[in-house]
Amino acid sequence: MKISLPLTLVSVIMSAIVLQNSAANEDSMTPAERTVARVARDYIAIRFPYFDNVKNSPVIHDRGDSWEVEYELPKAAIGGTPVVVIDKATLKVLRSFHTQ
Repeated sequence: MKISLPLTLVSVIMSAIVLQNSAANEDSMTPAERTVARVARDYIAIRFPYFDNVKNSPVIHDRGDSWEVEYELPKAAIGGTPVVVIDKATLKVLRSFHTQ
């Protein structure tokens, strides 16, 4: 199987952009938010394995006694994301669902 150089180059550049955006997003989080994002990421990897939580940045909402984690989608995307609700005191997942 022969892969063209331009296609390979585009793939490498896109991977670098995704990783850079992911790192930049995590740098802007508080330590608590980073922990919550990791809990949600691990949960999603098992319950929603088809969802790419590396490419889609987490959006974390403080809901009082819990955190609600959803994910940004590209502007042109049609669809939804997993939403994970995590207890602040125990960091256990209280519930999850997928939006449409």
